[in-house]
Amino acid sequence: MKGTAYLEKKYEIDENFKISAIKRTKTTDVEIHTHNYFEIEFILSGKAIHTVNGYTYTLKKGDVYMLSPSDFHSIKVIEPITLINIMYTEQVISPTFVYDFFASGKMLTCRLSDEEFDRLAPVFELIAQKPTSDANLNIRYIRNLCECMMLTIYDKLKIVPKEPTASRSIYRSILYINRNFRAKISLDELSKSAGYSKNYFSHLFNKTFGVGINDYINNLRLDYAYALLTSTDVSVTQVCFSSGFSSFSVFSRMFKKRFSAPPSKIMK
Repeated sequence: MKGTAYLEKKYEIDENFKISAIKRTKTTDVEIHTHNYFEIEFILSGKAIHTVNGYTYTLKKGDVYMLSPSDFHSIKVIEPITLINIMYTEQVISPTFVYDFFASGKMLTCRLSDEEFDRLAPVFELIAQKPTSDANLNIRYIRNLCECMMLTIYDKLKIVPKEPTASRSIYRSILYINRNFRAKISLDELSKSAGYSKNYFSHLFNKTFGVGINDYINNLRLDYAYALLTSTDVSVTQVCFSSGFSSFSVFSRMFKKRFSAPPSKIMK
């Protein structure tokens, strides 16, 4: 798989702010991957094929997309694309915006009109610059700019920000799961971290997200496996264990039930 070439790297915000912003040009493909943070990319020029959670579309000037830690994506470059990339943890923005990632049920990507592009581009440029030498002021400055930009995207997608329907600990637990679904995840650990008994935690999780914990984890793993099988040359066995399954027979059975075909029939 090809690597990524960065022709231009103009701005970086101190990692202590838990956010970074980089303007760069990608000239080669980016293989499928996930992040332990949220990500926004604003396309300034060029053309590429973008695959997110198995859904594929064309990237070009004016496209903006937002990814959560549970998303996985890859990029196939057609023409070198110049973009501004913003990466941040959930602490950077208000909790409501984090909840919206899970409440909207939509893939957060849109294409701006020329007028919208001209209006939003300066905001991205401001985010990608360190405004002052005061760390606390920088955090507030960047947070406000990010939230203004997010509200613009939400308006474009007709998303109405919602108040959380459960305690923050439940949302923190799903963020943890989204980052670590390929590893072994303990219900004891999750419930203890949230401050609830296992039974009550399971009840709250199901009530909040409409699915049981194990089903949620397995769906993340199966979606990741499907993406690997359709976009890489990795073997079915490698896909099984790379996706977090410890048993090949269990993986095959669950995969076939979910996608109505065995993993070998889905391979690239």
